[in-house]
Amino acid sequence: MGLLKTIKVGGQAVINGIVMRSQRFTTLACRLKNGQIDVERFSNKNSNRVFLKMPLIRGVVNFIQMFADGLKYITLSATKTEFYTEEEQNSLKKEGKFAAALGACLGVILTIIFFVWLPQTLSVFCLVGQKKWFKLLLETLLKLVVLIAYMFFISKTKDIKEVFMYHGAEHKTINCYESGKELTVTEVKTASRFHLRCGTNFIFITLLISMLMAIPLNWSNSVRRLILKMCLIPLVVGISYEIIRLAGKNNNLIFRFLMAPGMWLQRITTCEPNDSQIEVAIAALQDVLNAERGRR
Repeated sequence: MGLLKTIKVGGQAVINGIVMRSQRFTTLACRLKNGQIDVERFSNKNSNRVFLKMPLIRGVVNFIQMFADGLKYITLSATKTEFYTEEEQNSLKKEGKFAAALGACLGVILTIIFFVWLPQTLSVFCLVGQKKWFKLLLETLLKLVVLIAYMFFISKTKDIKEVFMYHGAEHKTINCYESGKELTVTEVKTASRFHLRCGTNFIFITLLISMLMAIPLNWSNSVRRLILKMCLIPLVVGISYEIIRLAGKNNNLIFRFLMAPGMWLQRITTCEPNDSQIEVAIAALQDVLNAERGRR
C-alpha cells in the first residue's frame, strides 16, 4: 500500500454511482439495472496545467473544471443507469449541450438569488440603522440557515438520499484507502463517512471567507454592494481552495476548528451506504489506482 498512498484521489457521488479522480485519470462506476457494475475510465485534460500551479488562480480553474465535469458525469450516470425514461433520454439528446448550459446558468442565478441577494436584502430591511458588523453577522447567519434548510429538505427526497448514500460510500472508501487498509467491503464499512476535503467543507469555508471579504463594503448602496460581492467571488473561491488544500496537509488545531462546521454539515450530505454502494465505490477507486500504476 506504500506506493498507492502517494496517489492523491478525490471523488464525487452521481446518480447510482461514484466518480473517482486522480491526477491523470477519472473513473465512473455505476450500478446498472441488471445488477452489474459498469466501469468507464477517462483521461484528464491537461490544458490547464500551468494555471493549476498558480495559487488562488488554481482554485478558480479547479472549481470551473469540476463544475463542468460534474454535470457531464451526472448526465452520463443517469443515462447508463436508465434513470431517465426513454422519452426523456431522447429529449435530452435533442436539446444537447444548450439545455445543459441553460440548466447550469439557471442554477447559478438561483444560487445568487437565494444565497447572496436574499440574505443581504433581509439583513438590510430587518436591521435599518444598526451597526455594519451586526448586519453582516445576520446576513451570514441567514446564508447558513438557507444552506442547511436546503440540504436538509433535499436529503429527504428518495433520489437525493440515495446520492448522499453514494457520497458516504465515496468518503468511506477514500478514508479506508488513505489509512492503508485493504479495499474490501468489510474494511470500508468500518471507515468514517466524513472527509476533510469534501465539497461540503469547501462550501462552508467560502461562506466564511465571503463574510470577511464583505467587511469593508459599504451598506449605503445595496446594488453596488451586491455587484462588488459578485466581483469578489473568484477571489473568495481561490482563497477557500487554498485553505482546504492546506487543511488536507495540516491536521492541527486551527484547521480542525475551521473545518468543524463543514464536517458537521456532512452529517446531512452523507448517509451510511449499503454493501452494494460500497462495492461501486471500491470498483471506481481500484480502477483509477490501477490506471495510475499502469495497469488495465
